[in-house]
Amino acid sequence: MSSVDQKVYQDPTPAKVAALVESHSLEAAIGRWFWLDKRTLCSLAQAGRAAQGVVLKRASTRRAFSDLDAAVCVEASYALGSMARGERASGVPHNSTRGLFPARGLDYVRISTKERAQATMMGIRAKDGDTDAKADIERRREHELAVGGVLRRALALVGDQPATGRYVLPPVDTALRESLVGLPRTAIGTVFPDLCAGLAPATPMPSQRERAVIAAYDGDIAVDALAAEHDIQPSTVSRIWSDAGLSGRARRNRLKAQRMAPRPPTAPVHPRLDNSRHVLAVRLARSAARAPMEALTWVRTDAAASLHERT
Repeated sequence: MSSVDQKVYQDPTPAKVAALVESHSLEAAIGRWFWLDKRTLCSLAQAGRAAQGVVLKRASTRRAFSDLDAAVCVEASYALGSMARGERASGVPHNSTRGLFPARGLDYVRISTKERAQATMMGIRAKDGDTDAKADIERRREHELAVGGVLRRALALVGDQPATGRYVLPPVDTALRESLVGLPRTAIGTVFPDLCAGLAPATPMPSQRERAVIAAYDGDIAVDALAAEHDIQPSTVSRIWSDAGLSGRARRNRLKAQRMAPRPPTAPVHPRLDNSRHVLAVRLARSAARAPMEALTWVRTDAAASLHERT
């Protein structure tokens, strides 16, 4: 539409739609804002009622997620900055929770145009084979899941939740701290900044691939082979170790020292005796009145000495 049309056909607020539907019916709202479809107007009216604390109960509501999943999705959307991230954090299907926001009188949570452009470029780079972009996306996805885990434990501590508006998070107390034990501090700080206030900034949680590369630091696999195994560049391997506080030079010196270290002496090799040697051992035992095993040891020692002289 042109700029004039945009000023004439200005989208209404949820409160205006809800008021007109209440006073004159949905058909009047459809006639008033004829450029909007019926579904959009119903969602706006629902959001307007929810903002006033009015919730209409439906006869039957079927959805593929629980009330706790819905709460995690909404709060994760606000914590992470978008509804898509909230859905991934809560583990619900994509676009299955869009109705949650108008039903609770909440605006949709969307990332800025700049963030959307950055996310799009990151996806393009990852699709083109950029290993750093792939690792960054993987790290972000794991952070989203960790934030969802924090919210799932925290929201479980709250009994009754309001029917509209934002969900209520528990107070920062001993019960909350105990419930969040073992979860990544970066995810906890995203939801509860007060819990991490005064502490040293936490490093980003490494991805699964980065954890595997870090675990291989103590081994003896070459950097090139390790990079090929995880489909990344050798420089990325060095960067992962450096970010984890591990020195690539110290690793090379360790492997060099291991290669130059003297090998432990090998056990003596006893040559295999043929039948004639066994017969000789038996004769020696009888003539010297010795045990057969003692005579066999003499023969083996003599055979080993002869083998050593030849080599």
